[in-house]
Amino acid sequence: MSKVYAVTFRNRAVAILFIVALIAIGAVLFTVGLALLAGLAIGGTLIGAGIAAYRRLRHGRQAVIRHELGEQPQLDPSLEVQPNRPSTIEAPRQGDV
Repeated sequence: MSKVYAVTFRNRAVAILFIVALIAIGAVLFTVGLALLAGLAIGGTLIGAGIAAYRRLRHGRQAVIRHELGEQPQLDPSLEVQPNRPSTIEAPRQGDV
């Protein structure tokens, strides 16, 4: 069973102050969330740049060129599975039309 909570104020100034406080708390939480997302993006960028710099220093330019040229195992087209298709097109019979 759910419970319902209600907040009532007899003074209008207190109610306005309460609403402003809620909006301020929401703005602070929103700002903290954006800061966390920005931190994750910057951290990922730094880690990726560090790995790229390490590969460049460790393996030299050839590692980058080999990766760009695609010196990796290629797919063999002779191993592809093809459906069986009839080699001729049959004309419709007179009774089927």
